Amino acid sequence: MRIREDIMYGDIFIYDCKHLPASFFLKLTPTFLYKCLIMIFQQIYSFRIKTIYIINFPSFGETLITILKMVSKPKIFERMHFFSEDTIIKERFPEDFLPVEFGGKGISLETLQEMMVSEYEQHVSFFEHLEKFKVDESRRPAKLENDEMLGFYGNFKKLNVD
Repeated sequence: MRIREDIMYGDIFIYDCKHLPASFFLKLTPTFLYKCLIMIFQQIYSFRIKTIYIINFPSFGETLITILKMVSKPKIFERMHFFSEDTIIKERFPEDFLPVEFGGKGISLETLQEMMVSEYEQHVSFFEHLEKFKVDESRRPAKLENDEMLGFYGNFKKLNVD
């Protein structure tokens, strides 16, 4: 929907850790961080990430920052900013753009959520159309009988170059 409807120059994420319990941070192992967070931002999420602000970040999260630095690409980590309070958001963004929950004059997060649901409902037929796409397996090439001599199954062939 965003590609079709929006002009994007990059995304700015703001994560608020104010209501996260300390037990949540104990579950963030290096493996979890790499698989769930870093893989999503580096390989799956296709839009350009300009900045990630993590506000109200607890002081005991320094270890988490160290782990993030180790498992993420330097370019992605440089775009992450950790703050122990939310006043930095008011300094970096105009008050008119910030939602009411962050002390701005913009639309509330609840209203923004309702707008997104409404936008999705307007495009339901398009998503239902996408769900009907299937792969025609009858057009797939037959499996090779002698894989060792002719190469790998599919379009990849083993080449011996001198």
